[in-house]
Amino acid sequence: MKVTLTTAAHTGADTRNYVYFRAGGHKYLVGSPANPLERFAVFFLLQRYLFKWGGERQPADGRHWRLFRELFLSVADQRVPVEFRPSDDHHRLRWRHHYRLRLRETIGFVRDIHERTGYRDARV
Repeated sequence: MKVTLTTAAHTGADTRNYVYFRAGGHKYLVGSPANPLERFAVFFLLQRYLFKWGGERQPADGRHWRLFRELFLSVADQRVPVEFRPSDDHHRLRWRHHYRLRLRETIGFVRDIHERTGYRDARV
């Protein structure tokens, strides 16, 4: 499977993220501000791309990292639907006792990085 992320800025754009998937000559909306479940899915795919599926060399001030951080900030404090939570006790307990305790701190850390980053694709 090949995933290509294409972003574009224009003067009429709002500041929300809409993510489309193109296949077979059709364009499908897969992520929007109105549907957090879609944002979770796009965040997961982008995380995989940036950390292990070929995007490891993307610049930290590029469009991929901008979208990744914006998606993180939009879903980090949302409850993950039950059907998408880990089913094994190991991962569930690790989340509860290690990561959830530092969630506010992590959100602040990512927000600080995002706000300080001068992205190459600065929005108009």
